[in-house]
Amino acid sequence: MVNLDRINRFLRYQKKIRRRQLIRSIPIVRLKDRENPLENYNAQQFKVRFHMEKGTVFYIMNLIEGSLTSLVKRGVQLPPVLKFLSVLRYYYTWLKPLQSRS
Repeated sequence: MVNLDRINRFLRYQKKIRRRQLIRSIPIVRLKDRENPLENYNAQQFKVRFHMEKGTVFYIMNLIEGSLTSLVKRGVQLPPVLKFLSVLRYYYTWLKPLQSRS
């Protein structure tokens, strides 16, 4: 019985070691630095992409920026401007089929 218990412990230990080695072999993927669409697009490209003018985005961001900042400082976070612009694009793609039906 004692030998069987030792063998089981040894097998569990080997399994744990293999798992640690597997986890270490997984590459860590880091997100690239995000570009600011307000700086990278001219006024016309910005309006086509986000369906809103830059001035309007600046105005709305001044109103809501405090509520978009995250209190938790863990991980890689999106800046408030990118959060807002991604929501704009999402809502537009969601509303576009609804508008075409009516």
